[in-house]
Amino acid sequence: MMCPKCAGDDDTVIDSREVADGEAVRRRRRCGACGTRWTTYERRDTIQAASLNELELDRTLATLEQLRERLLQVRTRTRRLHNVRSG
Repeated sequence: MMCPKCAGDDDTVIDSREVADGEAVRRRRRCGACGTRWTTYERRDTIQAASLNELELDRTLATLEQLRERLLQVRTRTRRLHNVRSG
């Protein structure tokens, strides 16, 4: 996270707590360069996350299917090479 005072990116989380019934996380941060402290609130957008999860699941399944096909091809080629060298 970038320091609001010096724009340094070497920060440390000093304290982290859930707020608003677990809907958000409050973090106290300190800049390693200038020592400035600041607070951030992180909240998850559940509607967007659900939509992304469905898209990511579809993409992941498609990628896994492609990898499965490639592995089958490699296995077939390996067996053929093994048979040629053995026979």
